[in-house]
Amino acid sequence: IYETLTGREVAARPGTVHALCSFGEALYDGGSYGGIYETLAGKEIGRREGEVLALAAHEDALFDGGGDGRIHETLTGREVVARGGSILSLCSHGGQLHDGTSEGLICETITDRKLADRDFPVTALCSHRDRLYDGGPYGFIYDTLEGRMVVGGIKAVTAMVSMPPDVFRALWARAQEG
Repeated sequence: IYETLTGREVAARPGTVHALCSFGEALYDGGSYGGIYETLAGKEIGRREGEVLALAAHEDALFDGGGDGRIHETLTGREVVARGGSILSLCSHGGQLHDGTSEGLICETITDRKLADRDFPVTALCSHRDRLYDGGPYGFIYDTLEGRMVVGGIKAVTAMVSMPPDVFRALWARAQEG
């Protein structure tokens, strides 16, 4: 795991890192290794049967989802919901936690209310400027709640993040240098 702007390695794991999430004052990671770690401390804070594919902070809790189709409140280990497919994405938006699955479902996690059913796995969810967006491996980004495509024709969407414009400009400038 590397610090983005400096390129400095901050942690190493025994497998692929699939998810990073800031919660409270700490950074957390999960991946193919089944453990969920407080990244910088190197402390395992949870363990799952299979891969951890998604992490999200929502209200006063951290949540994780993975290949077994279950979403847990990470720090307590309490199972919140089980879906038919793998949990590929989690996102807090509008006072609700949302999840996206390998089967194309997008739901409000806690209420279990179905919001959308895509023809592709939902590999990314993102809350940006009061809207929820979803994307997948076929190169589309949708406004989730309106159900309309807002971006198409890109190779694939595996992750999305909302950031202030000044942070984006700094990252873009760094990418252009190298």
